Amino acid sequence: MLGCGTTKGHDLINAGLLDARKLGEKTLITMESIRALAANLPRAKGAV
Repeated sequence: MLGCGTTKGHDLINAGLLDARKLGEKTLITMESIRALAANLPRAKGAV
C-alpha cells in the first residue's frame, strides 16, 4: 500500500512509524498506522 520495499518497511517499523503485528510467520501492518504515516508525509513539490 505504501509502495516501499521490505527493507524500508522494516526501517519504518523499527523507527516506530508503523505498528506491526505478528500472525504466525507473517508480519502485518495496521491500517491505522499506514493512514497516520501517509497523513504526516510532506507534500511532493510540483504535485498537482
